[in-house]
Amino acid sequence: MNRTLACRLAHAYARALFVLNILFFNLSILLYVCVLSDASWAASPFAKLITAGAFIAGLPIFAFLKNGMNWVREIKNCRAWMWRGVLGCGAFALLNFCLLVFVFPSGNPEGLMQPAHRMGIGGISVCVLYTALWSGTVDDAGLTKMARNSVLFLSFVAATFLAYHAGFLHHPDPLNRVAPPSN
Repeated sequence: MNRTLACRLAHAYARALFVLNILFFNLSILLYVCVLSDASWAASPFAKLITAGAFIAGLPIFAFLKNGMNWVREIKNCRAWMWRGVLGCGAFALLNFCLLVFVFPSGNPEGLMQPAHRMGIGGISVCVLYTALWSGTVDDAGLTKMARNSVLFLSFVAATFLAYHAGFLHHPDPLNRVAPPSN
């Protein structure tokens, strides 16, 4: 099969995102096990790195959804064990969220909630990319378009992040307070 350069780059980009999302999904599982054994892991730099990495690797996945935001239909194109596992991780994250809201309203006990949410979101990302790459539901032109949109979205997010941290974008004051006069 003779593919264009854009198509080959799109496949390479999607495969790289797939590998990154598998990595962060597995690191989220490892972090959850570590937090179960020692709660101090929840505030460690390792946990912050996993959070940032999973967010950055999972954010551009939305461009690979073929049917809009109907991700449940998308992941059912994966192998049965994959989508059942992802739905299990999502149910586990939802259960953790319900526990956080209803059982522990004062806060996150032992830092157990964040790794569970990363597992659910990471699993969904892996399945969406698997569907786009290997299920046969997306042709080369469609994958190229999805990869282009994903790169554009990721570039916009990176530019906004950098502009905010460079001081070009200021956080608005929601109360429109005026600074007190200095004497």
